[in-house]
Amino acid sequence: MSGSFNPLHDGHRLLFSALSRRLPGQLCAYGLSVANADKGLLSEAEVARRLRAFIGESAVALVTAPRYIDMNRLMPGAHFVMGYDTAERLVDPKYYQEPVPIALGDLLRDNCKIYVAGRYKDTGMFMQLGDLTMPPELASLFESVPQAEVCLKLSSTDLRMKAEQSITRS
Repeated sequence: MSGSFNPLHDGHRLLFSALSRRLPGQLCAYGLSVANADKGLLSEAEVARRLRAFIGESAVALVTAPRYIDMNRLMPGAHFVMGYDTAERLVDPKYYQEPVPIALGDLLRDNCKIYVAGRYKDTGMFMQLGDLTMPPELASLFESVPQAEVCLKLSSTDLRMKAEQSITRS
């Protein structure tokens, strides 16, 4: 399960559990993204700070591959779990030099599976895999995680904003 985990929260833990249930007996790990297609490279101090949140959690790996296609080159056939917003970016053509089905073709060829949990958008609407616009040839790559299994109105961005507001008020 790859992410920036800034901060690690119960939504991440629920996603991790959903992945673990789908892959019984297989190693599942958090993947802390130290290189991100949108956010660049994390400093060593920032990586250390985020790693501290994983004490007592499951295994965590440092991921230097900024995109899922890059992660697949390192771990062919891996299974991933993500929220709707990440899946939306995964099929966004702006991240690729070629059409999305071609860019993600190795994921299909290598039998990757991507489990997608729904997310509440800023509009208050719950969006899930069925709402995602994607090329039809990629449909077999994705599987929906039911709303009842992983549904929290949590996001790292919201948690960071609340923490900043709390600091400002004190």
